[in-house]
Amino acid sequence: RNFFAPLTALIKKKISSAHKRLIDLEKNYKAGEDIEKKKKMKRGVYLRELLDGASQNLKEEKFNEAEKIFIDVLSCDSQNIEAYRGLSRLYFLKKEFDHSIQIYKCLLKLVLKNAKDEPEKVVEDLLNIANVYAVVNKRDEMLVMLQKAHKLSPNNPKAIDLL
Repeated sequence: RNFFAPLTALIKKKISSAHKRLIDLEKNYKAGEDIEKKKKMKRGVYLRELLDGASQNLKEEKFNEAEKIFIDVLSCDSQNIEAYRGLSRLYFLKKEFDHSIQIYKCLLKLVLKNAKDEPEKVVEDLLNIANVYAVVNKRDEMLVMLQKAHKLSPNNPKAIDLL
């Protein structure tokens, strides 16, 4: 028995040490996850503040400033639906209808993936692009957008009126 005692003590010490390292690694990993979550939250808050500023610039008709901010947001988050909405509206207000249509097309690709989440927003986007098509006399494209809007929301009065 005494012969194995030093070996047993050494094995227990190694196992205890490995267990302690494993616990430390797990703590560090969780701390890293927390840091990443905080970074994402801070990034989200920062992007929200940028979007609020861009929207304010849009209301004040400071189009160049608003455009720059919307594009900056999209360069950080290429899936930011609100930035696409703001940018498409901006181009509409600037009467840059081709740009507005292009941005709305990108927006629609994003929002149609999430149509189940916010169908009323999708309908609103479809009606907005239909409006742009109406302004540039693209009646066929306008009708396609209105039909999609009507399909998603058959009782929407705006969609019915425009049809």
